[in-house]
Formats: sequence, C-alpha cells, structure tokens
Amino acid sequence: MNEDAYVANLESAITYMKIGQEALAAESLERARSSVPDSHRNGENASYLRILALSARLSLEEKDFPKAQQYIDEGLGLKKDHTDLLLLNTVLMMNRGRFGDMLLNIVNYLLSLDGVDEDGYDYANPLTLKEVFENLLPLAYRNTPNGSAVTTIVNRLYEATGNEHLGRACEVLASLNRGEEMQS
Repeated sequence: MNEDAYVANLESAITYMKIGQEALAAESLERARSSVPDSHRNGENASYLRILALSARLSLEEKDFPKAQQYIDEGLGLKKDHTDLLLLNTVLMMNRGRFGDMLLNIVNYLLSLDGVDEDGYDYANPLTLKEVFENLLPLAYRNTPNGSAVTTIVNRLYEATGNEHLGRACEVLASLNRGEEMQS
C-alpha cells in the first residue's frame, strides 16, 4: 500500500471521531496501521505517529490499557518527545495508579511543548494545559511519596531551560507545598 491509503484511512478516522463514531474510527485506524509500510514507521512520519496516538486514545477510552500501552510505547520509541503520546501516557499512568511515573510524564510533556506547533498536536493547547496544571499535576504530586524530590528536579530543569510551562509547574508545586488549591 502507498502513503495515500493510510493517510486516507487516518483522515477517515479523524472524521469519525469528530462525529462520535469511535467504532468506525477504530476500524479506520486499524486499516491505516496495517497499511503503513515498515519503511514509513519512523519518528519523522507525523501521520504514523498520529495513527498511534489516536489508537492509544481510543484504547484508553475503552479501558484497554495494555493495548494503549503498546501504541504509546511504539510511538515514544520512535519519537520520545511526542507531545500527544506523552500526555496519553500520563493519563495511562494515572489510570494504573502509577503516580510517580505520571509526574515524570507530566514533566516530559511540558518540556515537549517548548516550540511545538499547536496545530500538529491534539494536546498542545491552553485547555489541556489548564487540565494538567489544575488537576493532573496536583493529583500526581499528592500521590507520589517523593514529590518534594521531583519539585527540586522541576525547579532545576526550569532554571536550566527557562521553559515557561515548567515555570508554571514550579508555581503549582510551590502552591501545593503550601497546601493551597490551584486555580487559573
């Protein structure tokens, strides 16, 4: 099969997802995944990474965590800083009660946003960031025994990188350390 076939199936899946037809979207994604040649399964192929991310998202929604993990692992193995896959991995870790891993994934997700094109990702937007800062980060922090160590690491990463999102994470973590609830 050629690139046109799997891209067409990806576009069909996106359309089905927009109209709430997840079963049809899953079928289109399966056709898309199976038609991607091995030579196109790489970190430079945005379409293939999107296929994996959407497949992981649908698997998470179906609570099929092993399948979601498979898609996420494959995608992050190809592109370790893929914004959508990192956010989906954060959600997966939350659902599995692995809050320390969740916290580290949030940090990697925030780092991945530095200079990223919002239009290329589903989860590189202000609404997702609001969810991360108000809900996901506090949940992970409160349920991680070594949260203060992670706070130190996040502060150091912020100092080294100047990443604005890590700066916001530092504010959230400082507020949590003081026992305050986060609000936008």
